[in-house]
Amino acid sequence: MDPLRPTSPPTPVLRSNQPARVTEGGPADGFLPAQVRPGRPARGSEAPIELIHPATAEEFRPELQAALKLLPRRLLAGIAEQGYRLHVVDSQAAHCLTLEVEEVCDPPLEELYAEASSLGELARQRGLVPGPQWLQRVLPANPELNVLRDHPAETPLTPGQVLQVPACYGWQGRWISPAAWSFLTAPRLNNLAGMVVNGEQAGLRGRQLAIVLWDKVFRRGDGLTDWYVLHELGHTTDFSFAFRQPEPWRAWRGRLEAAFAQANFLTRYAGESPVEYFAEGFAAWATPAGHRRAPRPGVEPEPLARQRYEVDRSVLQERDPGLYSLIQEAVRLTLTSKDS
Repeated sequence: MDPLRPTSPPTPVLRSNQPARVTEGGPADGFLPAQVRPGRPARGSEAPIELIHPATAEEFRPELQAALKLLPRRLLAGIAEQGYRLHVVDSQAAHCLTLEVEEVCDPPLEELYAEASSLGELARQRGLVPGPQWLQRVLPANPELNVLRDHPAETPLTPGQVLQVPACYGWQGRWISPAAWSFLTAPRLNNLAGMVVNGEQAGLRGRQLAIVLWDKVFRRGDGLTDWYVLHELGHTTDFSFAFRQPEPWRAWRGRLEAAFAQANFLTRYAGESPVEYFAEGFAAWATPAGHRRAPRPGVEPEPLARQRYEVDRSVLQERDPGLYSLIQEAVRLTLTSKDS
């Protein structure tokens, strides 16, 4: 998995893989200091926390809600109050896409070398329907084509033929930008499982705060869906800490990097960077002692999955007490108003 690439110096900047700056008129403060125990909700209102995007498909909700119950309610409430929403990119369903992706109604033309046998196949390679909207853009731009009048979509192409085609792709009936297509189909390209977006992200419209998971993590059958959710919420907690208390976060981040430099990593992926070291540790911290994950029958887990099966809160505290303390500190200070 590659949920989030490493970040560089411990300074909040507005990028998709780093904490955004605290801005005037931003999310409201008002948290009170609390002793944080993972899995134990704070007393008070049990009203639902609107962290899952309301348009998320019902099939994903039970597993999302089960994972969220492992974390303190006040932590989740604070993340939601900052404007984060948890999205699942569903590549198979026809329901509306929850992310605000870049759409294009009149895409410019781009030049490409055909790798399809017909105009219709070329359109379908891009997720587009080879109907009138597509053909009315392609045919005038390529007058040299020997168009089949009765079935223009079946017009043959020669491999390597140079064509002018609309610079767009299709997603659930929309024409979207190439950047949006690249973002939405990221798992096919680099085995991405999830991502936390802060601010601008190529392929999304405007500034967004989003916790993104791809549908494959729910369908692969490795029994680690809750781990993936917790891992991304570890990143979100890191970013929320930076949002709320940038100066303490910088000092904490320095100690996290020092711990990373001499750590006995819980999983192979924790060794990717201090960012992933924290997120993998956070997923372990939120896993109750004795809880064991397992794949569905017939599913052969990867070596990384086997490592994650063996880790819980007690294992984290025993094998890396320094990281355990850093996670406790990060959560406690995230729940504390920067003005208190």
